[in-house]
Amino acid sequence: LPKNQLQTRKVQIGRVKTRSGTTLNFNVEDDSNRFAYIKGPSCCGFGCCTKCFRNKKDRSQIGMITKQFGGVIKEAVSDADTFRVTFPPTLPVTSKMILIAAVFLIDFIAFEDN
Repeated sequence: LPKNQLQTRKVQIGRVKTRSGTTLNFNVEDDSNRFAYIKGPSCCGFGCCTKCFRNKKDRSQIGMITKQFGGVIKEAVSDADTFRVTFPPTLPVTSKMILIAAVFLIDFIAFEDN
């Protein structure tokens, strides 16, 4: 299953993994356990897409990844994507890093042709 591991100075601080049986749902884990999940798909037909980060414990929304529509010409002739990531300022820095890493995994799995 695809996954993205995030390390700093050879110390793993977290990982983002596809949940078994699907490639568009993800478990987000810090160094000790899963703290969030991302469920999909939530896409519209014009190239935009929103995925919510949900707290593992109470399922509350703790942030969002939004793939923004780049315009008809950009979407037709370019592979470049623009994402917006939002999360609460009180979230630990390592958790923010892991959620940003999730953007790259989602982009490679859902939006790249490779």
